[in-house]
Amino acid sequence: MSSLLILFLTLPAVFSTESKCPEGFTLVKRTPTAKNNFTKEWCLGVFGSEDCGNRDYARSICNNNKASISLPESREELQLISNASRLSHDVYSAIDGQMSPRCIKKYIQKFYSFKTVEGECNIKNQLFTFEDANTDPTFVFSLLPNYPNKGDGHRFNDTTPFVRAISGCLKLSQYWLVKTSTGHMSGGGDARTDYCMGQQGNDQYPKSDEIRSVFCGRPPL
Repeated sequence: MSSLLILFLTLPAVFSTESKCPEGFTLVKRTPTAKNNFTKEWCLGVFGSEDCGNRDYARSICNNNKASISLPESREELQLISNASRLSHDVYSAIDGQMSPRCIKKYIQKFYSFKTVEGECNIKNQLFTFEDANTDPTFVFSLLPNYPNKGDGHRFNDTTPFVRAISGCLKLSQYWLVKTSTGHMSGGGDARTDYCMGQQGNDQYPKSDEIRSVFCGRPPL
């Protein structure tokens, strides 16, 4: 009888085990939709390192943590991860999202608004490519301006073509967040585009601002 009682008491603990994330990640609960691949739980973390403005380097940091470059799905997720990571409110982190080559070419040929242009290069269509299929980027889209934040153009000499560069990689900060009475951050956020080569830019590919962290995401353990 006592053995049956012990088994009965332990069954709820066995079947109600909450999902866990690896060290450095925070568990977030999501409403499953087609836009986030019907994801109910996701692990998000911000990892710091030099030159995360370089997209390949930022991607490698996430890979080393068995994750992919990611982004928050809501203002609540941004606040949660910002508090957990103790980031300064005005520091930008690299996030998932890069302008497609076709849309960069189209923008160079003729300026257009991300949010009003028709066709594939509208922000709601295929303007950006993403590696994280488990996150809906709609929240980040709401923070973006209508145009790339940076553009550059130059000619090396009279015999070379005019080269244009567009800032096509996404970054995110807790800008506009303010501390509450409990010491936590509350408010909005700020998303922008920056060059994808980081501090390794050169005459052909301009440098980005210094970006020292990256959002990484992965499934729970």
